[in-house]
Amino acid sequence: MTSSESNIIPGFKKGDTQAFAYIYKLYYSRLVFFARALVGDPADAEDIVANVFIKLWQRHADFDTLLNIKAFLYIAARNAAFDFLKSARRLTGNKKDYAYWIDDKEEEILHLMLRSELLQEITNEIEKLPPQYQAVCKLSFFEGLSNDEIAGRLNISVKTVRNIKALAVKEIQAVFLQRRLLSLAAVITGCCCAG
Repeated sequence: MTSSESNIIPGFKKGDTQAFAYIYKLYYSRLVFFARALVGDPADAEDIVANVFIKLWQRHADFDTLLNIKAFLYIAARNAAFDFLKSARRLTGNKKDYAYWIDDKEEEILHLMLRSELLQEITNEIEKLPPQYQAVCKLSFFEGLSNDEIAGRLNISVKTVRNIKALAVKEIQAVFLQRRLLSLAAVITGCCCAG
């Protein structure tokens, strides 16, 4: 935990809105990804996460660490997603989605949580790259476009796209290696080499 993060908790416990904004910014994207993986719809996932943050704010005095807040957010998002699926099942008669997640899928849910954390770390590092690198990475990794499609969209050569992706991967990998996050660097290398 950084010194700024350790200063956030006392403020958050006292109801400081800037501390809340920091926590919101830190976890919002991760939670939307997580909730979307559970419910399938981006708008529904955003609604679920918004309600989870409302619950967090209502209980702001109950948390002593950022880790407690993170655990609360993921558990609340999971429970809200399940409630949403249960409600949707009642309204539409669709038993499939809810039944899938209820059938002892804790390991898969944990995998989704870890994946959302990884994607946020990758996103944070992509945001630090030069603008053209960011554009190529976002089109490739988040929108799933091929090198040819990216080249066409950005009006650059396919070779330039390949070179930018390779250099971006190297830079991101170096950051993760510096942080001793070898497993994340391996995942990045595996994701980026395809396509």
